[in-house]
Amino acid sequence: MEHQISAPSLLHILHSLIGKVVRINKGPESILGKLVAVRSNYVVVEPVDRKHPRLEDKPPFIFYQIHHIKSIEEEKLPPLRTKVHGKKRRPAKRTTGC
Repeated sequence: MEHQISAPSLLHILHSLIGKVVRINKGPESILGKLVAVRSNYVVVEPVDRKHPRLEDKPPFIFYQIHHIKSIEEEKLPPLRTKVHGKKRRPAKRTTGC
């Protein structure tokens, strides 16, 4: 059974996510970025990592029509680097047994 969210409820949810990192939709066409603005028929997202090869050719902001949103979720991103005693430390690399 499919549930539909009314427009005022959806806008209220979207407004509560402004300034947070969100993932819109799922799969290879998903958008991961900071929700910058919400309007009546579109949202504005700033991609998280502009250095990622897939994002280099993308505009600095993505305008996404609300009626195309199938799912939206807040993402918690781990810090990429941390400082320990004045030195930068990279996260541990995972290795496989191949």
